[in-house]
Amino acid sequence: MRVWCKGRGARLAVLLALLILWTTACPLAVPASANPFEVLPEGHWAYATVRSLSRKGFVPRYVADRLSLGYKMSYFDLAVWLGEAVQSLTPAEGPPPTVDDIVDVHNRAHPDVPLSESERRELGELLALVRDQLEILGYPIPVGVAGNGHEGIRLDGVAQALERFRMRGESRIVYQDIQQSAPEEEERRSSNVEHSYALHLSGALNQWLNVGAAFYTESKFGTGYEQGMFRVAAPGVDLGVPGAAVARFGPVTGAGLSELAAGGVRELSGFQAAFQSGQLGSTLLVARARVDGLDPTSSATAPLITAVDGLVRVTDRLQLEATMAYRSGGLEPSADGEGNEETAVVSVAGTYAVLPQLTLTTEVAQNPTAGDGGGALKVGAVVYPAPEVTLGALLSSFGEGYRTLLGSETGPRSRVDLSAEIGRWILSLRREQLVTPQGEDGQSTRWGLASYVDDYTIVRAARELSRVDGGEGDEPAVLDKTELGLEIRFELGKLGLDFAVEGAKGEPSSTVRRTRATLEHAVGPIGRASAGIAIVDQELGRETASNLGIRYDFDDASVALRYEILTKVGEVTENVTTAEVSIKF
Repeated sequence: MRVWCKGRGARLAVLLALLILWTTACPLAVPASANPFEVLPEGHWAYATVRSLSRKGFVPRYVADRLSLGYKMSYFDLAVWLGEAVQSLTPAEGPPPTVDDIVDVHNRAHPDVPLSESERRELGELLALVRDQLEILGYPIPVGVAGNGHEGIRLDGVAQALERFRMRGESRIVYQDIQQSAPEEEERRSSNVEHSYALHLSGALNQWLNVGAAFYTESKFGTGYEQGMFRVAAPGVDLGVPGAAVARFGPVTGAGLSELAAGGVRELSGFQAAFQSGQLGSTLLVARARVDGLDPTSSATAPLITAVDGLVRVTDRLQLEATMAYRSGGLEPSADGEGNEETAVVSVAGTYAVLPQLTLTTEVAQNPTAGDGGGALKVGAVVYPAPEVTLGALLSSFGEGYRTLLGSETGPRSRVDLSAEIGRWILSLRREQLVTPQGEDGQSTRWGLASYVDDYTIVRAARELSRVDGGEGDEPAVLDKTELGLEIRFELGKLGLDFAVEGAKGEPSSTVRRTRATLEHAVGPIGRASAGIAIVDQELGRETASNLGIRYDFDDASVALRYEILTKVGEVTENVTTAEVSIKF
C-alpha cells in the first residue's frame, strides 16, 4: 500500500519522526526483537535451524562450530549471517525474489545438500524474526517476509533526505471478556479493552548510512479489578552501515562482548555499536546500568559500563579475540548510598581449526579486583570424526572470587558440556558444580536426547538431577526433572505433545506433573485454527487450561478469536474470550 503525503500531511510526518527521536530516552519495555544486540535465549528454535542451514552450506560452517561450543547468537549475528547469504543468492537484475526463489538458487548450487521443505519454511520464519535488523543493515529482504513487498508510507514534498524514508506500522485492538466462578461464591465478570500502536521509521540518510526508529503507544482500560493504563515508549534509534555495522542509542545490552567478561547483563541505557566485515569485528559499549533500590534523591549514580571487544580472523583457520571491560560504581547501593565499587575484567580468546575435522577454542579471563579477584577458563573442541557425526565438548572453570563485570559474586564453579550429533540424533550432557560463598555445595546433571526422525517429526527427551547441600544437620535438597516431547509437522499444520515430571526430595517433598497438547491447522488459504490443553497435577490439586482459537491473516490486516477455560486450585473456573483486530500499513 502506498500513501503519498503532501502539505499538512508531510509536516505531520516530520513531526512524528521528530517525536520518535525525542522519546528514545523513555525506559519502558518494548519488544526484544527491536534491539539488534538482544541475545536469543538458550533453547530458542532458531539455534537448531541455523545449525541445519550451516551444515547445508547456506550460512558459513563456522557458525555451527560456534553454537556447538556454547556461544549464543544475537539478532545482529543472525541478520548478518542470513543477510550475506540472501545477498549472494539474489540476482543482480530482475524483480526482487521470494524465499522460494532464494532456496531454489541455493539448491541448484548444492544439489547434494538441498534445503528441505521444512527448512524452507523455517528460513522464512528466521528472516521474519530479524526483518528490522536486515532493513537497518541494508540487506535485501525477500518479498513476502513479514509483509515485505508493500512500499509503506512515502513522504513527498519534504526535504530530499526524508523522501528516502519509509514508515510502516500496526494498530491493534484487543477485547477480553473474563467470567470467574467458584463453588458457593457469586459469579464475577469483567472486561478489558487494549489498544496499541506501533510505528517503524527507516531509511537511508545517504548511501553509507541507514537510520531506523520505532514508536509505541499502549492503552488499557476495563471493569472489575483492572486499572486504566496509558504509556508511550521508544526503544532507541538505530544506525546501520550497509553490510558492515550497526549502532544503537537508548536501551542496550552487553551482547556481542565476551560472556566471561560482560555476562550477567542487567538493564543498560546508553550507546552500543558492533562492526563485522571480512576478517575484522568489534563491539563498543558505553552505558549506565539500572540498579534496583537506588535512592534517586541521593548523590549516588548508576554504575557506568565501558567495554570494547576486538576480533580478527588471522587466517581462515585462526581467529583471535580480546575484551576489556570496566565498571565504575557498585551494582548494589552501599551503606552510605554512594555505591563506589569499581571492577575490571580482561579476557583473551582464540579459535583454531587444526584440521577440517577438528576445531579448538580457549578463553582466559581475569578479574583483578583487589582482595577478591579471580580468573576463569574455557576450553572447547568440535570434532567431525565421520560424515554425519559431530562431537562437541566445552569445559568452563571459574575461580574463587571471580565474577563477570555485571554478575553477582559466587564461589568456585565448573561446568562440562558434551554433545554428539549422529545423523538426525542429538545427544547432550551437562554437568555443573558450584560452591556458594556460604560454603554450600551444589551440583546438577542434565542428559538430553533429540531426534529429527524425518522432515516432519521431532522427538525430545531430557532428565535433570540437581542437588544443593543444606546447612549443618539439614538433608540435601534433590530436584529430579524428566521431560518428554513430540512434534509432528504436516502440510497444513503441526501437533505437539509434551510431558514433564518434577520431583523434589527432602524437606519439603513434592511432585508436579505437567501434560500439554497443542494442535494447529490451516483453514483455507489465510486462516489458521488452534486448540490446546494443559494439565498440571501437584500436591495442592489439579489445574487445567484449554483453549480454542482461529485467526485470519489478510494482506494488511488480521482478525483473531480465542476462547479459554482455566480451572485453578480450589475449583475456581475462569472463562476468557479474546477478540483481536490488527491493521497494518
